[in-house]
Amino acid sequence: MAWIIGDNSLRNALRLKEGLEVIVNSEFHGDLSSSNEEGICSLLEREGIVELRQESGSAVARKWRLVTIRLGFIHPETHLVTANGRRLIHAQSLPEQEDCFLRALLAHQLPSEIHSLRGRGDVNNPFSPLRMTLEVLTRLEEVGEDAFITKEEMGCILIFHYDMNDVPIIVEEIIDYRRQKREHVGRVNRFVAAYREQAIASRPEEGVGVTSLTSYADVNFRYFKATGLFADEGISRLSIAVPKRIIVEQILAIPYESIPVEEYIETLTRGASLPTDNENEAIVAIRDLHRILVDYNVDPDDLPDNLHQLPVEDLAILRIRFENQWLQFQEREYASRQRLEWEEIIRYLELLQGHRRRPRAGGQANAVGERIRIPQGEAPAYLEWTIWRAFLAINSLRNEPWESRKFTVDREFLPLRHAPGGDADMIFEFDDFVFVVEVTLTTSSRQEAAEGEPVRRHVAQHVDYYAAAGKDVYGIFIANSIDTNTAETFRIGVWYRGDDSHMNVHIVPITLAGFTNIFEALFRSQYSGRMDEFLKFLVIELRSRSSETAPNWKRYIEELVARRVQGLSSPAE
Repeated sequence: MAWIIGDNSLRNALRLKEGLEVIVNSEFHGDLSSSNEEGICSLLEREGIVELRQESGSAVARKWRLVTIRLGFIHPETHLVTANGRRLIHAQSLPEQEDCFLRALLAHQLPSEIHSLRGRGDVNNPFSPLRMTLEVLTRLEEVGEDAFITKEEMGCILIFHYDMNDVPIIVEEIIDYRRQKREHVGRVNRFVAAYREQAIASRPEEGVGVTSLTSYADVNFRYFKATGLFADEGISRLSIAVPKRIIVEQILAIPYESIPVEEYIETLTRGASLPTDNENEAIVAIRDLHRILVDYNVDPDDLPDNLHQLPVEDLAILRIRFENQWLQFQEREYASRQRLEWEEIIRYLELLQGHRRRPRAGGQANAVGERIRIPQGEAPAYLEWTIWRAFLAINSLRNEPWESRKFTVDREFLPLRHAPGGDADMIFEFDDFVFVVEVTLTTSSRQEAAEGEPVRRHVAQHVDYYAAAGKDVYGIFIANSIDTNTAETFRIGVWYRGDDSHMNVHIVPITLAGFTNIFEALFRSQYSGRMDEFLKFLVIELRSRSSETAPNWKRYIEELVARRVQGLSSPAE
C-alpha cells in the first residue's frame, strides 16, 4: 500500500504533545488496550485533543494509539510513554518539540513489526520516509531542478516507493512529471487530474483512490514539517528550511543504514541520535545559525568564546535559543505582512460567520484564492487567529506579535489550538492604551455563563497591570451573536479585587459581523488616520450608552457601528 507516516484522522502532528500530557496523567497510562478505547476517546475529546466527527470513539482512540506507537512516543508493549515521548511532553518551545519529532522520524522506518505496508516493502530491508524525502530534495538540487516537492509529487510518486535505492528513479519521475506539466500550459489542471488517475490505474493492487493520494500527501507534509527541517512554500510545496540546511547536510553525510529488526523498538522509543548530539557538529550548526541570523539583520546574542568547552547540553540550549530568535524574526515579518493581506483576513472572518463568499464590486472577491478554509473542528482556534491577524494588520502594536496572542501557532503561524484559560485570548498594546480581546463561538445563555466572569476578570487583571504605565485598558468581546445576559454583565462593568476594592472595567460586546464590517471599511476606504485610534474612540463611544438597558445598548452598538461603516464608505459626505 502507499505509505503514510501518521493517519488521516490525526493530521496535526504537533497536537500529539498535548495528547501525551493528558494520557500520562490519566488512569489509562500503561493500558491503552481496546477495552479502554471509549474511555480514552472521551478523555481526549473532553480535553480538546480529538473530535469524533464521523468515527466512533474506539476508532479514534485506536488510531491515536497506533500513531503514537509508530512514532515511538508510546511503547508498543507496555503502553507507557517512552523516553522520547517524555522529552516531547517536557519540551518548552517549538524548536524543542521539533527535535523530538526529528528523533522520531529519523528512527521511523517502513515496513516494521509495528507499521506494516500490507505486503509492500521488505521488513528486513526497510526504508526511511524522512531520509528518502531529504535525499530526493538534495538530488533535485544537484541536477539543477527546483529543490522542492509538491503535494502532487508526494501523492503520485514518492508514496509508491519503498526502497532507498529508488531515490534516482523518484527524481527522474519527478523531472518527467514537471516536463509534462510545462507542456500542458493552459490545461494544467486537466493534466494533473489525469496524471493522478494514471498513478492509481497503474497500481490497482495498492487499493487507494484519488482522495487518498491527496490526503496521504497532506499528512506526510504535516509530519515532515513537525521536524523543523522543512519550509512550506505556499500550501503545496515542501523544501528544506534555510536555518536547517546544515543539519540536513550533517544527516545525509552519514550513509543510510536501516536499524536492525531486533534493535528497532528500543531505538524508536529512545529516539534516534541527532547530529547535534555530537559536540563538534553542534558547534557547526550553532555557528551557521548565528551567521544566518546576522545575515537577516536579526541581531542575535553573541557567540560564547568558549564554545568548545561547553557540554553538549549547554550547546543544545544555545542552539534552541538561536532557533527561537529565528522564529521571532519570522513572526515579526509575518506580522508586518498582515496589512497587505487584509482581504484574506476578511475572507476568514466571513467563513467564521458561515458565509462562503460575498460578491464584491470589481471582482475583488476572487483575488484572494481558493486556499482559504477552516479545518473541521478548528473554528475556535481559527477565530482567535483571524482576529489576531486583523489587529496585526492595523500595524501599530507596541507589544511583540507573540506577546499579543495566548494561543499557539506552528512555523507557518497557523493556529494549533485555541488559547488556554487563565488569561485573555489576546492583548494588544498601543502607544497609550490597550485592547484586551476575547472571542467565542458560544451563543445563548451559555455565553454569559462561560464568558461573563472570565472576561471581566481578565480585563481587570490587565487594568491593574498597565496602571503603572498609565495606559487605559478596554475590553472587546466578539461573538457571532451577543446574548442579552452577556451584554448586561459587561454593561455593568464592575470588578471587585480580593481586598473588596472595585474598579470599572470597560468592555464592549460586538458581533463578528460588526467587527468585520468596521475592519473592512477601514481598509477599503484607505483610512488616512491611525486605525488603532479610530477603534479606541469607537469603543469609548460605544461605552457611552452602557447606562441604558442591555437590549437598548445592544441596539445602539449595532446602529453606531453601521453609521461608522457608512461614514468610512462615504468619507466625503
